[in-house]
Amino acid sequence: MGSKERVVLVVDDDSEDILLTMEALKEVAPRVRFKSVKDGDELIDYLAVAMSAGKGSSKPFPELIFLDLNMPGKSGFEVLDAIRGDPVLKRIPIVILSTSTMEVDINRSFDMGANSFISKPQTYDELLTVMSRAVEYWFGVNSLPSILTG
Repeated sequence: MGSKERVVLVVDDDSEDILLTMEALKEVAPRVRFKSVKDGDELIDYLAVAMSAGKGSSKPFPELIFLDLNMPGKSGFEVLDAIRGDPVLKRIPIVILSTSTMEVDINRSFDMGANSFISKPQTYDELLTVMSRAVEYWFGVNSLPSILTG
């Protein structure tokens, strides 16, 4: 994964799902910094602060977002639309992490610019496997875009 600090943001309104996802991520990628927000409105606020705050902020700019679709306030689709419409934010890779397995949600997510779609695993062991593979792919195999340099 290299020596650069990696930042992952988990967006989910279910506190138990956030807790389990964060635990799994910390277990499989202890050197990655994880942050979480509870809904789409909080995500948009977080990104605004992260863009203006710079290094050392309590809200570091994420290099990867795991985004739930079904949330109160701004839905995952609305957030995806807002992020993909912004000239700086549009480069952030977004992985949909949803309970949905519906083809319509998968297709719509990709149509709106999602980079990946993962249906939430049923067990913690499955979640560990999925998060391990996701982190290895996004930070080990994949080349990430330069996000803040335009």
